[in-house]
Amino acid sequence: MSAIIPGLGQCYSGYYAEGIANFTLHALLLSLSAYAVYETYYLTAYFGGINLLIRFYQGGTRRSIYLANKRNYILKKEYNKKIKDRMLKDFKLN
Repeated sequence: MSAIIPGLGQCYSGYYAEGIANFTLHALLLSLSAYAVYETYYLTAYFGGINLLIRFYQGGTRRSIYLANKRNYILKKEYNKKIKDRMLKDFKLN
């Protein structure tokens, strides 16, 4: 989801503050890059804005994948624990 809108993957995984911060950072870098291009500072726009934007974008997508895997692992672990407890409870009753 972060590949479409930066920060959306973190929000989906339950890390809302991190997702909002990620989206805000991307919006800020994009606006600074656009302003630098408007003022004809092309090298500054590329190295200072667009290059950083690409780096943060790639890092954000990797982070959202990690957080989604972490969330799925925790949910799967909780589900398996419930099943295990129920099976042991049923086994003790017999």
